[in-house]
Amino acid sequence: MFGLDNFALDRLSFWLGFIGGTLFWLLLNRLWKGLPFIRQTVQQIIEANRRKTMSGVESALRQDALRRAQRNHLSASLFSLDEIVVEPHLLAPPPQADPQTTLSVERYAFHVMPYLPEFPEFATRLGWPRLTIFEALQGGTHLALLGEAGSGKSTALAFITSLIARQDQKAAHWGEYFPVYLHILDLEFQTSNQKDLLDPIIKSLSASAPVTSLPQIPGFIRSVFKNGKVICVFDGLDELNKEQFLNVQSYLSELISQYPSIRIITAVNHQYLDGLGRLSFEPFVLAGWTKDELTNFINRWGVLWNNLIGIAASQQQKLEILDNLLVTNWLGYDPLYCTPLEWTLKVWGAFAGDLQGAEEFTTLSAHLSRVTHYRVPLAAMSVLANAMIRDQSPTIEYSDAEKALSEFRLDKDEEARLIEEEKTTNPSSLQKEMGAKSVTSGNRILSILLEAGILAEHQGDRLRFFSPVWTGYLAATQPPSHPIVPPMRLYSSLDDAYYHYLTILQPDNWLDAYLQRDESPFYTNLINGLRWIKDTPSNHPARSLVLRKCISFLQNEMMPYSLRARVLAGCVSSNDTALTLLFKQFLASASSTMRTLAALGCGALQDTKTIPNLISLLNDEHPETRMAACFALACFDNPDAEKAILNCIHFAEESLRLAAAETLTMNVRKGHARLKELTESEDLLVRRSAVFGFSLIQEEWVVDLLEKMAVEDSQWVVRNAAGQALENRQKANPFIPPRQKEPADTAWLIAFAAKRGVGISKGDTAIPLLLDVLASGTDEEKIAALWFLRHHRQNSVISQLYPLLYSPQIELRDTANYALWFMSICDN
Repeated sequence: MFGLDNFALDRLSFWLGFIGGTLFWLLLNRLWKGLPFIRQTVQQIIEANRRKTMSGVESALRQDALRRAQRNHLSASLFSLDEIVVEPHLLAPPPQADPQTTLSVERYAFHVMPYLPEFPEFATRLGWPRLTIFEALQGGTHLALLGEAGSGKSTALAFITSLIARQDQKAAHWGEYFPVYLHILDLEFQTSNQKDLLDPIIKSLSASAPVTSLPQIPGFIRSVFKNGKVICVFDGLDELNKEQFLNVQSYLSELISQYPSIRIITAVNHQYLDGLGRLSFEPFVLAGWTKDELTNFINRWGVLWNNLIGIAASQQQKLEILDNLLVTNWLGYDPLYCTPLEWTLKVWGAFAGDLQGAEEFTTLSAHLSRVTHYRVPLAAMSVLANAMIRDQSPTIEYSDAEKALSEFRLDKDEEARLIEEEKTTNPSSLQKEMGAKSVTSGNRILSILLEAGILAEHQGDRLRFFSPVWTGYLAATQPPSHPIVPPMRLYSSLDDAYYHYLTILQPDNWLDAYLQRDESPFYTNLINGLRWIKDTPSNHPARSLVLRKCISFLQNEMMPYSLRARVLAGCVSSNDTALTLLFKQFLASASSTMRTLAALGCGALQDTKTIPNLISLLNDEHPETRMAACFALACFDNPDAEKAILNCIHFAEESLRLAAAETLTMNVRKGHARLKELTESEDLLVRRSAVFGFSLIQEEWVVDLLEKMAVEDSQWVVRNAAGQALENRQKANPFIPPRQKEPADTAWLIAFAAKRGVGISKGDTAIPLLLDVLASGTDEEKIAALWFLRHHRQNSVISQLYPLLYSPQIELRDTANYALWFMSICDN
C-alpha cells in the first residue's frame, strides 16, 4: 500500500551501518570531551611558534638597547660603560610609615641632618642613607631621577638599562621586563589625537634595530605593553623647555592610563617636576659618590688609561707612565664637592696632562678642545649653544646649525683631510639626506663635533649638545646682546647650566637682583646662588656676594634648622677653604644649634686641625651636638678620629654608642672591619651597638653574622637585638615610598574622619581634613598627612606646614622639610 511490498533489509549492510554509526558517535563524543584539550594544545603550539619568533625580535632589541646604553656616557670614546661606571645610588627620602605601623629602623643621622636634595654630595659624605634604583622600584611607583646637569642621570639610566637588557643577576626579576630605552627627543608624538600611543616608540626603536627584525617589531612592542612587562627608560626630560615638558607629561599620562602595568624611569630637572607627581612618579635625587667610590673610579680609570693609551704614549715619547696613586692622592687631597661629570673631566685631564688652569670650569674647555683634537674653535661651538639658549630649545636644526657656522673656516690642512675622507668614506645619514649638495665648512665642523661626541643626532635632523653643561658653558662665553634678565624659574637643565656659568663669567648686577627676589619658605634663589659659585675663584665678586648673605642666614636663630642646614651644605659645597676658620669659631658658639651646624661643616671640610675641637664636642651638654661631632669625625681618615668614635661605642651613653656604630657603616674598608671586631667584645653593650651597625648594612654577608649572634651570643639582650634586626630585614623598607593611595582608600585617614563624623568621597583631595590632622592629629598621623599635602602647593597648606619645621619631633620636622621641597619643584 505504501510501496514497501518489495522492501528488503540486507542484514550485512544493516550491521555494518549500525556498527559504523555507533563508532562515529563514540568517536564524536570522545572528541567533544577532548575538544578543550585539543584547542589548548593548538593554542600552545601557536603561542610557542609566536614566542620563538618574538624571542628573536626581543633578543635583537635587547642587544640594541645594550649597545646604545654602553655608549651613552662621557668617556664612551675610550671605554664602555661597564668598564668605568660607578654604580649609581639615590638619596633615600624620609621614611614613610603608616600611623598604624611602627618604623622598623632608627637612623641617628636624621637627628643632626635633614633631607638635603640640593646638595647630595654633602649628604652622602655625612652618612645619609642611600638606595639602589632597583630598591626604589620595589615601591610600585614610577621613578623620576633628579639632579643638576652632570650629576649622572643619563649614566644612571644607561646603567639600569644595561642590567635589564642583558638580564643581569643584579636586575633580579626586573630582568624579565623588556627595556624601552629612548631619548625623549627621539619620540615624535602628536600633542593631541594620537591614534596609537605606541607608534612613536615603535618608530624610534625601529630606527636603530636590525633590518631583519623590523617586520616583527610593531607586533612585539604591542604584545609586551599589553602584558605590562615593560620598563620605559626615557632620558632627556630635564633638557626640555616648559611647553615641551608639558607635552611629554600629557603623553606619559595617556600611556600610563592605557597601560597601567608598565613602569617608567626618567630623568628630570632637579627644580621642575610639575605634575609628574600626580602620575605616581616619585622624585629620587641621585646621591653623590663616597670617598671609596671616587678612589675606585680614579684607580680604574688609571688602569684602563695606561693599558689603552699610556703604554703606547710612553714608548713613543720616552715618558714614564703616570702612577695611579699619584693622581689619586693629588685629586683626593682636598675634599672637593664635585659632580660625577666634573670628577670625570678632572681625572681625564689629569691623565691626559692638558688641564689649563686652576679654575674648575677650565676642565670643560680642555675637554672640548681635546676630543676635537683642537680642530674646532670654542667660538664656533658657542654660536650653536647661544642659539639654543636664545630659542629656549635643547636642539637646533641641522640646516640652521650649518648656516650659523658658515662664517668659521677650518685650517687648510684640516679641510684637505676632511675632503679626502669624504671621498673615501660613506657619508653620514645626515649628509645622505642632503643629496648632491656641496659640503660646506659648517657641515665639516658639524661632522667633527658629531664624531667627537660633543653633538648628538635626533629625529627630524635635529642636533643637541651631549650634555647641558656644554650648552650652558659655551653659551655663557658669548657676550650678551642685551642685559641679562634674572630667571623667574629654571625649567630645564640648560637654563640652570647657563646661569651657573653666567655667574662665573658675567656676574654683573643680575645676580644681586636675583638674590634680592628670594622668598620664604623655599629660598630657592639663595640655594641656586650657592650651587653656582662653586667654580668661582676665591676672590670672585659673586662668591663674596652669596656667602655674605649665607653667613647671616646661618646665624639667624629664628630660621628653622632644616633651612639653616641647607645653607650650611651649600656653603661647604661651594668649595671655599676660608670656611674652616669660620666654622671653627662657631664651634665655641653659645647656641647649641650653631655648634651642631659648625660640627657638620668641619667634618664635611675635613680639616684635620678641627679634630681636637670635634672630640671635645663629644662631651657637649646637648645630644644632637654630640651626635653631630661623631658623624663629623667619621668623615676623617685619621687615627685620632677613629679612636674617638670607638671610645664612644665603649663608654658613651646609649644614643651616642648607637650613633657611633652607625658612623662606622659609612666606611666600607675600615668601618665594617671594626664592627666585626666589636662583636668579639666582652661588653654586651658594645656587641649590641655592633648589631645596630650591622642592621644598617644591606649586604648578604651580614645576614649570616646576625643569625650567628642571634643564636650563639651569651646575653639575651644581644640575641634579641640580632633577632630583631633579622626580622626588620624582612619588612618593607620604610625609605622606599609605596604607590600612594587616594585619601578615600586610606584606612587611617578614614578612621580619623570617622572620629570627626565626616566621610571621604572617591576622588576627594580631603585637604580640609588633612589640615585638621596637622592641627590635632598624632605625630604619626601628621607625618602621613604630609605625604598627601605635598601635592598641594597652596598658601593655606604652606601656612600650616611651615610651623612644623620647628617641631621637636625629628621625623615630623624632616617630613615637613621634604614636603616643602616637593612643593618647590611642582607648579601650583
